[in-house]
Amino acid sequence: MTPAQRGWLFLLLVVAAVSGWWLWSLNRDDDTPPLTGPPRSDYSLENFQLIAMDEQGRESFSVRGPRLSRHPFLGTMDLDSPRFEFPDADGGRWQAESGHAWVAADGKLLRLYDDYVIDGPPTKNGKPITPVRINGPDIRFLPDDNVAETDSDVTILDGSSILRGHGMRAELDDRHVVLSQFDGRFQTAAPKSP
Repeated sequence: MTPAQRGWLFLLLVVAAVSGWWLWSLNRDDDTPPLTGPPRSDYSLENFQLIAMDEQGRESFSVRGPRLSRHPFLGTMDLDSPRFEFPDADGGRWQAESGHAWVAADGKLLRLYDDYVIDGPPTKNGKPITPVRINGPDIRFLPDDNVAETDSDVTILDGSSILRGHGMRAELDDRHVVLSQFDGRFQTAAPKSP
């Protein structure tokens, strides 16, 4: 084989190798998604207190707790061991606490979970009333409407009466509660002797 033929053969081998590599790289499957974990919060607060206002500038709810984390893309907030207060139409304040809570980005929906307890205000228009306690595993609040709802089990203590049900809608301003399925024990006052 002459030196010219060897040069052409070498050049042909180089072109074949480059073409093979190029074809192989075109057929590679690059659809593998990059490894990503859950997003980190935009910010988190410790030992926080927050007052949320509605569109008219009135207090919608207030909350305090040991930790708040905000989702970086959705704007939602996750709260650990929160303690909420919700003002009612008569100037009273409903109090609620739970193991965890979630707040929508616009503040119009709250979810309390990991066993919540809600205590009704002790007075209405300055007059003492029977305290109300509502508890269960999870509940939703619509602060603009001052409504609490759940599809889960719920227990309501009103004085010495106990109601248990599954599913509830409570209108906090007028203390109107509707239970979907319930049983209860009602204690009436004993008649007074003359």
